Amino acid sequence: MSKALWSVVLQLSRLGGNVIFFLAMARLLPVADLGAFATALAVFRWSQVLHKGGIADAVVLTAPADAARLAALFWLAQALTVGIAVLALGLIGLAYLGVGALQDMQAQIATLLLVPLFQGASAVQEAQLRQALRLRALALRTAAVQLLSGAGGFALYAMGGGVWSLVGFAVINAVASALLSWRMARWWPSDGPRLAQMRALAPEVMAIAGRGLVAGAALPLIQFLLGLVYGGAIAGGFQIAQRIFQLVDALTLAPLRFLVLPVMMRAKDRSGGLVVRVLRLAALVSAPAYMAVAVWALPVLNALLGASAAGLAAPMVQALAALGPVATTVLGVDQALVVRKGAGRAFLRAGLGLGLSAGCVVLMVPVSAQAMILGHVLASYLALGLLLPRMLRLIGLEVRALLWAVGLPYLLCAGLAACLALPFGAVAFGGGCGGVALCWWRMVRQVGRA
Repeated sequence: MSKALWSVVLQLSRLGGNVIFFLAMARLLPVADLGAFATALAVFRWSQVLHKGGIADAVVLTAPADAARLAALFWLAQALTVGIAVLALGLIGLAYLGVGALQDMQAQIATLLLVPLFQGASAVQEAQLRQALRLRALALRTAAVQLLSGAGGFALYAMGGGVWSLVGFAVINAVASALLSWRMARWWPSDGPRLAQMRALAPEVMAIAGRGLVAGAALPLIQFLLGLVYGGAIAGGFQIAQRIFQLVDALTLAPLRFLVLPVMMRAKDRSGGLVVRVLRLAALVSAPAYMAVAVWALPVLNALLGASAAGLAAPMVQALAALGPVATTVLGVDQALVVRKGAGRAFLRAGLGLGLSAGCVVLMVPVSAQAMILGHVLASYLALGLLLPRMLRLIGLEVRALLWAVGLPYLLCAGLAACLALPFGAVAFGGGCGGVALCWWRMVRQVGRA
């Protein structure tokens, strides 16, 4: 089996298993409980990019024989974990000071601290497996961890644990993943922390992680504000929408995102043509999926979760689906900038996006939850449009080539979505599914040969 296909299996195991368990719990637990858990988890989901993005990508860019750099990255990961813990403890402190919405979550926040602790302790080892493209081993490990975490979560629910079944799933997942990564990588730092090396690497790590940290802050911010302002039910609906969005990402963009950086580092040709091929494949696969989500969100969620949860989540799913073209474009452009030592430009784009999103979201708080999400979508397009020409010049790519690679598949799929309302909509949808299958086959063959 090719590395591209194992990457697909890996991402489906990692994100798909998580989403499937959450949706199963969404049928068993009140939506308000889901919202309380999601609000407690928001800070950890946001900050995990420090380990899974900054530390991991820095390891991928490291020569395997550079033991001193790997050791410094390991201890830097532990320092980042301490920072995350301080942030979480600050939220617990606010709960003791009387912030009502947080008082019901402080025990969950304290328990969920185990997640970044184990993620940080295994970030370098997991990245070493990724650097070596041991995707089969990572995929099988992740599938086993998801099965173990799901069994543990369902066992907690059967014992009357309620929302703690979700907490248990997250903690078991982090602990089991760390233990298996240690066993598979067979690496541990031989030196203790050296502050000079850690300080030297910190700017590089933060330039990489900062992009993901800033880019990924908007959805946790919305989640947190919804939990505090609108209550658990609305926050739960948004969490369901986010999980659906993540599932689509796992099926389409995540496998390519996982492979692109190592492939670009190994490729002899790092010109704009390589980026165009990546973007075209990403758009051909992701556009039909986001189209389908926008069209079928309400009836599918109604069948899976019931009318009450579906009515809350479906409009939010449709709003998030509009981010498909942005996510597809960022996938190829940001990774190409990292390879060409232009991570700072990608960080600037992410920072501008966060600033615009935060402003729009806060302004829309008095209007509605839906308006907050749409404000974030609008801000994402605006930030990308303002800085994209400069970013493309750095990687030697014309705007016209990018629009052709990404825009055409999305325009065709928008037309297909319109056709679904016509009498021959089923035929059009069947043709679209056939096109998706062909695109998957092309992705596996072309990326596997890169």
